[in-house]
Amino acid sequence: MCEATFSQKSNLTSHLRTHTGEKPFHCIVCKTTFTWKHGLKSHLRTHTGEKPFHCNMCEATFAHNFSLTTHLRTHTGEKPFQCSMCKENFADKVHLTRHVRNHTREKAFYCSVCEATFAQKGHLIWHLRTHTGQKPFHCNVCEATFVRKGHLVSHLKTHTGVKPFFCNICGAYFSWKAGLIRHQRIHTGEKPFHCNRCEATFADKSNLQRHLRIHTVGKPFSCTMCKASFVQKCNLTKHLRTHTACTGEKPFS
Repeated sequence: MCEATFSQKSNLTSHLRTHTGEKPFHCIVCKTTFTWKHGLKSHLRTHTGEKPFHCNMCEATFAHNFSLTTHLRTHTGEKPFQCSMCKENFADKVHLTRHVRNHTREKAFYCSVCEATFAQKGHLIWHLRTHTGQKPFHCNVCEATFVRKGHLVSHLKTHTGVKPFFCNICGAYFSWKAGLIRHQRIHTGEKPFHCNRCEATFADKSNLQRHLRIHTVGKPFSCTMCKASFVQKCNLTKHLRTHTACTGEKPFS
């Protein structure tokens, strides 16, 4: 079938399964099948919760050795996987693969409901929840629910007031890393978000999205009191005050 050679017959037997697709090892809990016995052994830990691999630098434990290897790079700073297009380095191959799709524009994951396409499987899973309304992540302090775990983690900081991210230029503190990154562009002048219709660039993705409406002529924000519509929500807010002016409302005092 191929030109591979092996020193042991058992290794040849295992290799042949890559050609035949045979998966003789079965999980007794969920019936998942595996090509190799060690794959089944690793899988069973998802049921038992066993985490036999320990980090010798902190107290973290892992179900798989490769997870420990990847984790250790957070301590050493090692990033052995390099993008061949822009030379950016990554700690693991998964993040490199995701990054490369930013260059290739490949979108291999399809929504079966609305035909939207995504570069990452995780983004497809998040998107599907917009159809199902599912919000599986619950705040244990209040009743808020979230589509993504990251949104829940960020929300919890509104209860604790923790701001672990700080700017090393001006000393400003932030609850979220994304907030720090956006803030630092004030100092660097970086504008990484580019309009594909004109030469405009933006420091923040949301500003690019607002700008794109100028090209599409879309005005998604409509006044409920008249037929006026606006490209930006802030303009709708200003407009609404023209209706409330007769009541003497003065929102800023």
